[in-house]
This record gives sequence, structure tokens and C-alpha cells, in this order.
Amino acid sequence: MALDLRSVAGVITIIRSTEVDKSWDRFVESHPRGTVGHLSAWGTIAREAYGHECIYLIADDGGEIAGVLPLVRISSRLFGRRLVSMPFLDYGGVLADPDRGIETALVDDALRLTRQRGAHGLGLRQFHPEPGFFSWWDYRAGHFHKKMGLRIDAILASPPLASRLAECGIDRNFRKGPKPSDHAPLLAEFQ
Repeated sequence: MALDLRSVAGVITIIRSTEVDKSWDRFVESHPRGTVGHLSAWGTIAREAYGHECIYLIADDGGEIAGVLPLVRISSRLFGRRLVSMPFLDYGGVLADPDRGIETALVDDALRLTRQRGAHGLGLRQFHPEPGFFSWWDYRAGHFHKKMGLRIDAILASPPLASRLAECGIDRNFRKGPKPSDHAPLLAEFQ
């Protein structure tokens, strides 16, 4: 069953749907910052393998897709109910050109959806989508020097605080000490 709720943000219409067609994947594949985590197949995997609800936010500009935000509603005893883009992956978040206000419209709608669904947070894997930004390495196998790691650390923020996130990153220098940890601190700057 497709959910199709529309809210107008300027001339852009934000559409919420539980199903998407091939135009979603064509947009992702043609966007320079599109990743495998943005493709509709990952939502299908989350729904069919884990039973999670998938919600796709689409920024529509006169019948053309101008931006997308894939979301999955997950529940855990540790973190409660959350909307995440995309769980189990290092990549996700808003995919749109930043200079038209489309990113803001998609995030604003995701925050509204977070409140409407009674979720405790919104997780966007938004910053640094390129590979190589890891917060954990298996030090026994020398993975730090081989640039093989995982992004397993997160900063949890309430929706009002998350909307003020300006930048985040990982302090790799912390990991280079004489007795290094297998983790590096994740840092965030809020405005």
C-alpha cells in the first residue's frame, strides 16, 4: 500500500511513500553523491529481511524528482524507535542539490514524520559519504594502516539539536598514539 502524503515547501512538493518506482533509482544513479545506500533495494531488504517499515521522501519539482531521503523505522531496546537513513550502512541521508533548499525541505519533513510516528530520533548518515571515514578498526589485523574499518559510533541528538548540526567528523589522530584504541572519537559541531 503506497502512502502518498504531500506537503508543499515553496514550489517543491514533498511526497511520502512506502513504495517507489524506477524513477527513484534513476535519480540516485544519476546524482553525483548517490550511493548504494540510497537505492530502493536497501529499503526492500530492511522490510523483507527485518520487518522494518520503509518510508521514502521524494522532493517533486513539477513531476521531476529533485531530491530523495530514504528512511527506515527501526526499534531496539537500547535506542528505542528511530527513523534512520540508512540502517546497517555507512551511507544514506538526503540526496539533493544543496543550493535550492530541497535538503532543508526533506529534513524538515523527516523531522515532522519522526514526531508523528512517535520515534525518539532521526538518524541521517549525511556527512562524508565517501569511503574511508571509519571510527573503528581491528588493530590486531592492521586494518587501520590498510584503511579497512567500520563506522560503528554514532552521536544521538534530539530533533531540535539535530537540525542545528553543522559538521561532524572523526579524530583519526587520537587513534595514532603509542597505545592506540580500536576506536576514534566522533566529533560534532552544532550551531
